[in-house]
Amino acid sequence: MSAKYAISNIDSDMVERRREDTKDIIIQILNNEPDCRTWPQCLCRRIKERCEDEFTGTWNCHVGPSFGSSFPYEANSYFYGEWDDLSILLYKYK
Repeated sequence: MSAKYAISNIDSDMVERRREDTKDIIIQILNNEPDCRTWPQCLCRRIKERCEDEFTGTWNCHVGPSFGSSFPYEANSYFYGEWDDLSILLYKYK
């Protein structure tokens, strides 16, 4: 996939295929939905919706300039990455 945007500093417990699919979902949203590049709430909502469609289940997503976190999550569901000045945290919890 040709990407206009890139996700950096990725940390994840996802298997490689899911991690790449997640990264592609985020990049597709950034490339195709300009509002989501300026509104973190939009980016967060769209990532959550796309992951729920693609991977099923209930996903949680947080997007912001800076935050600390500690929480339980299901195996093979944790994804953290950075774009521009935003941190993107995605995980699934029962």
